[in-house]
Amino acid sequence: MQASEKLQTTVLATVEPQQLNSVLSELHNIQGITFYTPATGRFDLVIWLNTTEQAKVYSLVNQIRAIEGVVSTSTLIPFTGFTNGRNFKATNSLATVLLGVNGQVQNVVKALQQLPNVYSAYVTPGEFDIVATIYGSDYSQILTQVMKVAQVKGISTSETLFAIKPNWA
Repeated sequence: MQASEKLQTTVLATVEPQQLNSVLSELHNIQGITFYTPATGRFDLVIWLNTTEQAKVYSLVNQIRAIEGVVSTSTLIPFTGFTNGRNFKATNSLATVLLGVNGQVQNVVKALQQLPNVYSAYVTPGEFDIVATIYGSDYSQILTQVMKVAQVKGISTSETLFAIKPNWA
């Protein structure tokens, strides 16, 4: 598995609905964000930072929180995991999968690494044990992949956030 320095920090944000478009415009102007997308589920945005360095993460999260309309954020800094995206294309549909694990998280990460459409998976402290990104040609293919993820031994809970309009910064 790759070192966490190669992995992205993920920020999950909740936004006032009427402010979503202006928040998206502001995110585009923040240096250090590599990806952001509105998402389905309890979080309105999924944002990737290009660093795991604590001081830089802190600064970027504060910039995100300062945007008018951002209600709350949850920051997921990776401990370990992988990014590979074998045949990933920036035009693919994406989903972020938030996983709870019973047992050894490293065994689950290794199992996820064997699945063909897992772009990344990493161990994170806090509410979620593993954050994974799944990709596919469309949402139907992603749903099929999410079902395969849910069958991995050791996964106890799963929450999927489908990307609505991915933006690569």
